[in-house]
Amino acid sequence: MSNSSFALILALGLGVTSGWANESKSLRNAQKSLTPNEEANLRTAVYEGRILTAMPTTGIWAFNDILVAPKSVMAFKDQRMKAALLVLLDIVKGGRPRDARLAGGFALCLTGDPVAGRIASSAPVDEQFDAIIEGQKETWRQRLATQVQKLIDEIEK
Repeated sequence: MSNSSFALILALGLGVTSGWANESKSLRNAQKSLTPNEEANLRTAVYEGRILTAMPTTGIWAFNDILVAPKSVMAFKDQRMKAALLVLLDIVKGGRPRDARLAGGFALCLTGDPVAGRIASSAPVDEQFDAIIEGQKETWRQRLATQVQKLIDEIEK
């Protein structure tokens, strides 16, 4: 798959998440910081984690390739999601390419779109990750950081 084709797929997949924030008003009321232990566990899930995918045969994601996020990530789905997303954004912005794409994928899973999480976790991990995407004006890292920041902004609305 060419870089431009992958960019289009990534953009389309990430666009699916735009309405998720309306699902839970409780998210807006529970945005305290993570404890040092929770943050360490979240970072460990990324730094020691791997891309684990599945293709469910039933439910909303049936017959879609999805990223499976660990329980230590999904624990923040209902409370302190913003705090968890901020940690994941930090990894996306400054982590190794492998860690950055997994953190971005976990962020998308956490906000309710494991299909987009799978797409994000498939970004290149070599020098292409921090190189300008052919025909675009940004790198994979910048694109993924922008998407995670949009998820955070949705919570703040």
